[in-house]
Amino acid sequence: MTSTLQHPALGTITGVSSDGVQQYLGVPYASLAHRFAEPKLFEKFEGGSLDATKFGPSVVSHPDALKNQHDFLQDPLPLPNEPSPHSDTQCLNLNISVPDGTTRTSKLPVLVFIHGGGFSLGSSCWPKYKLARIVKLSADIGSPIIGVGINYRLGAFGFLHSKELQDEGVKANNGLRDQQTSLRWIKAFISGFGGDAERITAIGEMSLTLHLLSQEPLFKQMVDMSGTSLLLKPMPLPVAKFAYSQVAKCFSVESLGAKERVQALLDAPMMGFPTKLPPSIPLLPLLDGDIISANLTFAEWGEANTVKNKVPGVSWCRKVMIGDCQFDGCMFGKLLPHPKEKIAQRFRETASKILANHLDVALSLFEAYNISECLTDEEAFQNILRFINDIAFYAPTTTLARAWAPDRAYVYHFNELNPWEGPNKGEASHALDIAFLFQNYNEFLSEKQRLAAVTFAKHVIAFANEQEPFRAYDAAAGKGAQTYGTPEEGCSLFVDGTEPGDYGRRDVIWKLAESVGLDQLSAVFESFLLGV
Repeated sequence: MTSTLQHPALGTITGVSSDGVQQYLGVPYASLAHRFAEPKLFEKFEGGSLDATKFGPSVVSHPDALKNQHDFLQDPLPLPNEPSPHSDTQCLNLNISVPDGTTRTSKLPVLVFIHGGGFSLGSSCWPKYKLARIVKLSADIGSPIIGVGINYRLGAFGFLHSKELQDEGVKANNGLRDQQTSLRWIKAFISGFGGDAERITAIGEMSLTLHLLSQEPLFKQMVDMSGTSLLLKPMPLPVAKFAYSQVAKCFSVESLGAKERVQALLDAPMMGFPTKLPPSIPLLPLLDGDIISANLTFAEWGEANTVKNKVPGVSWCRKVMIGDCQFDGCMFGKLLPHPKEKIAQRFRETASKILANHLDVALSLFEAYNISECLTDEEAFQNILRFINDIAFYAPTTTLARAWAPDRAYVYHFNELNPWEGPNKGEASHALDIAFLFQNYNEFLSEKQRLAAVTFAKHVIAFANEQEPFRAYDAAAGKGAQTYGTPEEGCSLFVDGTEPGDYGRRDVIWKLAESVGLDQLSAVFESFLLGV
């Protein structure tokens, strides 16, 4: 059934009401003059009313993006019969889920979900990202929250940049500008939906930590899930220049003059971008000196004064809940190009080159992760993914948690195993924590896993309500994390141990780092990623 809200600033908004939750779908938060334009905050609906009973247009991404993500998670949820249409200019919208009975005076905390997807795919309307169930749960347990899921530009429309575009008034990192604009819109207008603009918790993956570089307080708290800026570091300008040249070649406009080339890219069919451009073209956040003012290393994240000077968000973001999945590294099983012939040899050559002054460490790495040319290519590949998991996901989780020490960080380790048929069955695969959190898969989980999903959601709900979800991380002692699916019992448990094995993690990455530091080990990962 429909529900109607009289918003004091925006006007009449018609949404849908079901199972104790009112949803306002496809609410525009910004407008775009063209596909590469800077977002302009949306402040008024035409005619003073809005039909928010169905999802708005999705941002432009590959037409098979949802199916590919569905297959990666081994997703049992049915695909929508009629996916939302794509748009390059009408896509900046968000979906708001509000518990029944909420009024303008309720001042509920707000959980804002910014989806991941490597800056190339994703939409707030995807079935796994729907927030109605976690909002319903929050009301049922007496700690109601409002949930908001946003869209932002991806791929070329979000991250293509060059001097030519800059000369035409196009700024870098428009995908991140979209995210920031959505947060400003929520601050400005969420009170009319019954939310508290001063109690916004942002939840998401890699892009969240980039917003900590902003001088402007964009949210009060953060839940960072399985990804930080240490995973895929911001690109330098020469890489962005290369990406632009490759895009021009794909559209056969490299011989045009600068202005004509920009105009041709503005006029090109929008779906040509995700279908013509190969995934090897890097369309990622750029170190532009504006939105992204610094590219912090592991070592810099470990220096309190450096973090204080370069990361304003460590001060204005009150607390952080941060975690990983036991095998987040499986994500790169899809991203790394195939075939895998002689992959162990190539990895060993890359690592030996990067660690040329520490070949003993390189040998220890190969031995610890069993990266041997005696293995089959598939066996070696899986072992390489374990190394990638530890340096790109596990180590950053602990490193960033220390920046909010001594009592402002809450660490979790997600060890529940993927129960669905596919290559990652039996692994705590990437993004499985998100699937459990939003309660959309409960019918497809065992009783124990449903309990873990509800427990996880209750912890996030408590955090959004500015309560302690569990004990804070003790950085000085290097201990204290919530596990979902412990190595022994398969249940949710707060673990107070000091050894990584206590949490279902390997200790080898820390032992290797004692000799060369995490940044050198990260360089091995990055060089291998670029070279395969």
